[in-house]
Amino acid sequence: MFDTYSTVASYLCSDGEVDLEPVMREFHRRNLTVTVPVVVGMQMCFVRYDRDSRCRNNRWGIREPVEQIPIDPETIDLALVPLVAFSSQGTRLGRGGGYYDQFFANREDTMFIGVAHELQRVEALIQNSWDKPMDGIVTNAGWTLCSDRAKSEIETGRVHV
Repeated sequence: MFDTYSTVASYLCSDGEVDLEPVMREFHRRNLTVTVPVVVGMQMCFVRYDRDSRCRNNRWGIREPVEQIPIDPETIDLALVPLVAFSSQGTRLGRGGGYYDQFFANREDTMFIGVAHELQRVEALIQNSWDKPMDGIVTNAGWTLCSDRAKSEIETGRVHV
């Protein structure tokens, strides 16, 4: 599906989020570097997540790797982001901390894909100036392409849906 990416930012699910463990296993099988978020203080960073990574719960009950090897944000090609709600235009609602928006604010090269259940789709959401829009969204009902970049990636075969 994402054959030409080398480093993927993913997440460890909690509280009803879509479980990406099977997808991450496939990424590992294809020798991609998989990273997951860790919150330190008020900042989020991404750390390496391997098949044998041991995890613990953070202050919000979200699993994080015990061994935390930070990844340079410049190397992340693809970000798979959990959503609370989303619109077909690519506007997203997260958990309200702004961590993803801050971390990816200056990462124009990173493909930003929201992951949600179809029932989380809403007609419209207000987008603030600091909100990072989605390039695409994937749900149990399929794909919604939200940016010209995402459409181009699919047309050129970089991403297979």
